[in-house]
Amino acid sequence: MKWSLRIGSIFGIPIKLHVTFILLLIFITVSGGARGELGRWIGLAFVLTVFGSVLLHELGHSMVAQLFNIQVKNITLLPIGGVAHIEQTPKDPWKELAIAVAGPATSFFLAGIFYLLAFMWDVPATIRGFGAGASFIGRLYAINLILGLFNLLPAFPMDGGRLLKGALGMWFHPLKATQIAVNIGQALAIAMFFVGIFYSWWLALIAVFIYIGAEGEERSQAMHMALRDVPVRTAMIQNIGLLRPDQTLSEAADLFCSSFQGDFPVVDKDRVVGIVTKDILLEALHKRDAAMQVGEIMRRDFRVASDKMELAELLILMHENDQTVIPILDNGKLMGLITLEQIGKYNMLCSTRRS
Repeated sequence: MKWSLRIGSIFGIPIKLHVTFILLLIFITVSGGARGELGRWIGLAFVLTVFGSVLLHELGHSMVAQLFNIQVKNITLLPIGGVAHIEQTPKDPWKELAIAVAGPATSFFLAGIFYLLAFMWDVPATIRGFGAGASFIGRLYAINLILGLFNLLPAFPMDGGRLLKGALGMWFHPLKATQIAVNIGQALAIAMFFVGIFYSWWLALIAVFIYIGAEGEERSQAMHMALRDVPVRTAMIQNIGLLRPDQTLSEAADLFCSSFQGDFPVVDKDRVVGIVTKDILLEALHKRDAAMQVGEIMRRDFRVASDKMELAELLILMHENDQTVIPILDNGKLMGLITLEQIGKYNMLCSTRRS
């Protein structure tokens, strides 16, 4: 996710902090000054502890995913919560159920711990939760309880939506299960929106977030299912132009202008040594001398793929490496190219004709 800073890792999972979260901490520290120095630091400590609870919630998902040998790319903390970027949705519905339930289960476990601590120290404050005079630990109990319950709402992108989808996946095709779960979630979002208009604009905003998230999940699942079990060679571009490292930017521009191809592999002695995209070339032509060589501007850190890889798997690889084009090799020999545009074209025009 853009504008995120890595602050460390836990169990091999990178932990990132979005810059807007830092701005939130600054705002709380400054605004808390109105309640005195103690109030300022207590408010800051409470927010940090809440986001520690959110981090543990996401770690619950992530550790169960790792148990199933599913890679977790990172966990990003945002002002509105946290997101665990899990590489792929498991094919087995029960695994998806286990991953989805791990987050709320972690939140309920934390709520139980904070409740017991608050009960030992201050029974009335525990009962009040967020009410006047509630204790620091009593509020942490309440926030973790709410976090667990809220995430059980049967709507994407909450955990409850994935629980519903996983349960439906026991009886229906994955895409059908997703569509049913999305419809239920969107119906709930519409109801929440109209209730929110009269009682709370925050609830209405959350409803919009849920509705959009559900729609995105359906599109993502439909595309994933369309690309699953499709080998890369089915969709790759085979008749491609090539660049050499010793060619000038002017020569590269001529090739771009005379071809429908937008991205070019750079080949030296039958070996792919780089990639030049239209964005890289345009930026170089605006900032540098057109007599410079392609080898000076080409992208050298890139991934390649086999023509036998699934398109769904390749799409994940491209997103992970921020790569819009990937050279396709067979035993080291360049066979073709796959671009995000080409994958989208295949999904729109060709996937429905598969037998």
